[in-house]
Amino acid sequence: MYTSKYDAPDTDRHDDVEQTSPAPGRKITAFLRWCGSILVVFSAASFLIQGHEDMLPAYRYWITLAFTLLLCGCGLVCAYAFRETKGTRIFFALATGFMAVQVSQVSAMLHGYLFSAAEPMSPLLGWWQFDDISLLTVAVNLLVTLGVLIPVVYAGFTMLARRRRGALSGAFYLGNALLLLPLREPGWMAVLLAGLLLFLRHNDRNVRDDSTMKLAEGIAARAIVWIPALIMLGRSLLYPGSFLLDVTLLGFAALWLIRDIHNITRSPILILWSQALGTVGAVLAWLAVAQHFEGVFAATHAFTLLPIAALMFLLADTVVGAARLYRSGAALIALTACFLDMQSAVMVAPVLTMAVGIALGVAGLKYREKVPFLAGMLCFVGGLLYYAQYAVVFYQASPWLSSIALGLGVLLLASYIENKEKVILQKTKYYFNELKSWN
Repeated sequence: MYTSKYDAPDTDRHDDVEQTSPAPGRKITAFLRWCGSILVVFSAASFLIQGHEDMLPAYRYWITLAFTLLLCGCGLVCAYAFRETKGTRIFFALATGFMAVQVSQVSAMLHGYLFSAAEPMSPLLGWWQFDDISLLTVAVNLLVTLGVLIPVVYAGFTMLARRRRGALSGAFYLGNALLLLPLREPGWMAVLLAGLLLFLRHNDRNVRDDSTMKLAEGIAARAIVWIPALIMLGRSLLYPGSFLLDVTLLGFAALWLIRDIHNITRSPILILWSQALGTVGAVLAWLAVAQHFEGVFAATHAFTLLPIAALMFLLADTVVGAARLYRSGAALIALTACFLDMQSAVMVAPVLTMAVGIALGVAGLKYREKVPFLAGMLCFVGGLLYYAQYAVVFYQASPWLSSIALGLGVLLLASYIENKEKVILQKTKYYFNELKSWN
């Protein structure tokens, strides 16, 4: 049915009409296509938001499917009546995208049938739910939707990205399968959305290196694949939220802003701001987790702040141009958390402070940076000084025995320094100069 003439992007890249038409004509047709596509999308969105309320249920069940078939019909008219391939690709791209909208409606019908007694999402959005649905209606709508979905998606991705048709259509089918599930529980919605977002990101990384994926058709195909995930996201926002959903959205935003922004822009300023916003998103995601488990871990400063410091250490190897700043900030955050807990007399604070001090010291040695190393030394010494109070208690209990032990220790130290004076001075000077040369 679809010959190679209508396959893109690795066949004919331009229509015969476009190759012979002047540049102003191409600009006008491109402008008209953009305007028409935007009008179609906004009209459909307006129907989804407002049109349901005024329609009889029988029309609500089929209107999106009929609109999708109308788009396919227009694409066939462009292909066989006008012999024009670009319009064909645009219409089938729109039809492929709107298949996800139809699947979301079938999911709403299935949910309405299974949970007809459930409370509406909101008094303002109750009309959007499907109530009193018969099993026959759901089954027929589902079968018809699947019967249209498979050929439309195959044709759409064949025209837009034939070489990557399998990966893109497979990801789109998976997204629609998850979208079809009648799950509305906040935790499950967050888990499904997180898994789908990570899979789509991995899939996009695999296909974007293809040169054809950087053309307009390839970009459109890659964007269409994300439509089910966006619908799942919008739907989840209409139901009671959970900390898992917050973590999912903030975490994925951080991942995209820090790791994937390089695929869109090379501007150092935009990358810097993107990394800063991504870091804020990652920190907020952890704070959402910490707030949820606040009662379990008693919300100590170390529980809240040390993971932020560890996160910044991990991000330091990813961010561009700010690695030393991230590690220095992480070291100061860890130092602050440890000393706040020691001041609050948290039981494990001294041991934790010494452990954090050793970790920061090792990091300082590895990266040859002063701030992490000095912060680690302060943590380790602070933990040791905490246990100095036991020496005072011991002295108060046995002053003469403490004095003898201290005197013997001082004499032995003096003998050692006199014997190793030159070596000690050389080592001290060497390590001091080494420390000064660090960043």
